[in-house]
Parts: sequence; C-alpha cells; structure tokens
Amino acid sequence: MIKIRYEEAFRKYGAKLTNVQWSVCAETPEGHLVISCWRHKLTFTDKQLTYSDKLSRWSGTGNREISDKLPNAYRNQQSIKLVIAVAEGKSEEDKVDRGEDGSSIKKHFMVKQEALGTITEFDGDKFTIKFERDPAY
Repeated sequence: MIKIRYEEAFRKYGAKLTNVQWSVCAETPEGHLVISCWRHKLTFTDKQLTYSDKLSRWSGTGNREISDKLPNAYRNQQSIKLVIAVAEGKSEEDKVDRGEDGSSIKKHFMVKQEALGTITEFDGDKFTIKFERDPAY
C-alpha cells in the first residue's frame, strides 16, 4: 500500500471531508461511509480485517462527527470503506490509545480499496467493524 495524504485517501473513494482538519469520516456518492481507522487497532486474519475501538477514546472535533454517523451506519448496515491511519512509532500509538487528539499524532495514511466492511457491534461506545474483500475487486 502506498502512503498518501489524508484528503487524498478519502478522494480515492469519491468522499469529500466536511473539514480536512478534523473530519474522520465522510460518505461516498454510492452511500458507503468511509472511516479513518488506526492500523494498530486492526486485526488481520486470512480473509478478514477487524477494527475495534471505543468512541470514548476519540477526542477532538471529529469525535462529534463519528458519534453522529456511527449509530445510523450500524442501524442501517451501511457499507464501510477503510482509510488506514498509521501512527509513526510505538510512542505515537500510545498517544492514540490514551485518547489524545489524532491531529497532533505523527502518522501517514493508506487505503485498502478492496476492503468492504459492516459494523457488527455497537453499544453506543464500543464498536467493531468487520471488513472482507469487496466483490467488486
């Protein structure tokens, strides 16, 4: 996967961020929700990627945006597309895990366009997204 700029990662899916400084998700013209997920919180198996996180860990203005979008995406089983945020080093991953504002964390971005996910668990805070290979790829 190639390292790209944040805004470019969303553009790969045709999604336009509300605000490039703080948005963490955006919708595509086809109705997918594109979400920026931290790589170190992804688990990989042969045929599936799983992302688990808690909204309460997220800080910054983007938290409000994702908190508004996630319940609807779960309820309607909206398809999820993936932007991978890669924290540059263990100390940066620790900042993520402590809930520090993601905009201050050293990172780069990648996309995995062949991944298509759905939210399989959401309790108002903890959520899990399971990604499989998009049949279009």
